[in-house]
Amino acid sequence: TKSAGIEGTAILATDREHALKQVINTQTLQAAKNFYKQISVVKDALTAYRTGGVHAMHDPTEGGVAGGIHEIADASNLGFKIFEEKIPVSKETLEICKFFKINPLYLIASGSMLIATKQKSAEEIVKVLKENEIQANIIGEMLLTPEKRIIKRKDGSEEELARPVCDHLWLALEKT
Repeated sequence: TKSAGIEGTAILATDREHALKQVINTQTLQAAKNFYKQISVVKDALTAYRTGGVHAMHDPTEGGVAGGIHEIADASNLGFKIFEEKIPVSKETLEICKFFKINPLYLIASGSMLIATKQKSAEEIVKVLKENEIQANIIGEMLLTPEKRIIKRKDGSEEELARPVCDHLWLALEKT
């Protein structure tokens, strides 16, 4: 749900506002600081659960969306294939990550919700989330082979999705 790097965007916009003012307009920076208002996942979780067909839910914190996907796969002894183009990343997050030269998929993502569902329930859950004004996308599928942990890039290439060594928030904070 929502987008990648929500909490990290809010932290960096607030904590490194002075540096970011040099490259990001005031309106975008203020919008990024307001990402703190998106950090609750209670509505996301209750809406998905009540719709039915949910196997697991995870609020990806440290390690971001990439770390959260690995954690779900670890807990279920499954692999995955995700599609980079399907993972929403806000323009605010993109601009901040570009400035700090970090990957938004590895940025602390409290406020996002990863939801593993029965295949036949996925589209209905996304529809109901959107009806409740919660952005949601189907970003991939779980695979029976635990060793397969693939990301299909926007250019069509496929590679293993690296497990985060550290949250990219810390990489950004080290730079200033």
